[in-house]
Amino acid sequence: MEKYKTVLTEIGERLQLVRQLLDQPVTRVEWIAVELRIVLELIVLGSLVTNRNAISKVSSVFKVTDVTEARKLVREVNPGYWPTQLASGPRDDDGALTAQPFEGDFLRENEWGRDYGFLCELVHAGHPYAEPRGLASIVERLRSLLYRIAILLRQHAIVLAGNQDAYLGQLDIDGGEVLVAVLRRPENS
Repeated sequence: MEKYKTVLTEIGERLQLVRQLLDQPVTRVEWIAVELRIVLELIVLGSLVTNRNAISKVSSVFKVTDVTEARKLVREVNPGYWPTQLASGPRDDDGALTAQPFEGDFLRENEWGRDYGFLCELVHAGHPYAEPRGLASIVERLRSLLYRIAILLRQHAIVLAGNQDAYLGQLDIDGGEVLVAVLRRPENS
């Protein structure tokens, strides 16, 4: 649990940096793209912190930027690797807090590969004959990705590889606060 909290803390620091960079006039996007790319890798690798062999195998695939292979490997080790964004629900009959799936705009599992590819394109030299992209549209997409990641991780459930319990993770990039707690099923369920 502490290792996952460490991952979330690093993600939060990187997202704060990205937000600071995007709050200034942007002339170069490579640094922002690298930070967001690392954040996506940390999200994927975060659920594997309890499995040293799996994390080594998946991280080595990222080094050659094969997102499809990385996704396949991480799903083999931990099918529940992607965080489930949660919204706070009403209290139950016993007064306990409840949570339900969040319905808003956040980064979904089926989107991260496409966004990862976009970020990779930004950090590599472009084809000299390709049409240049407009900086404003790139910055807007980076800003959108930042906020979709922040919303995903604001309050989420995740299953760490090799664990039966789910964990509640909370990341507040405004205050830099990180919380990780075990979510256990009631014994009678």
